[in-house]
Amino acid sequence: MNGNKHVACWAQAEAMVGFANMWDLGEGAHSSEAALTVWKHVQDFYRDKEHGEWFWYSTRDLRPEDNGYKAGAWKAPYHNGRAMLMMYPFLA
Repeated sequence: MNGNKHVACWAQAEAMVGFANMWDLGEGAHSSEAALTVWKHVQDFYRDKEHGEWFWYSTRDLRPEDNGYKAGAWKAPYHNGRAMLMMYPFLA
């Protein structure tokens, strides 16, 4: 570990999409299960249930951390926005 106490949401977004793509390419049910596990993790530890959007970080002990950053060039339109667009057919 690099000593960083935060885990950024973008890694979860990219993992979800990667596992769903593996499942779509015929890599087996384990890929589908992994995508859904990451989706549940995002809902439990990154989603701001009060104000919407995702928190940028959670801590390594899985507490969401609201640093006020909800959207930016890479976060909302790219990582989690793209992930949700790509995951829609999979989750629907």
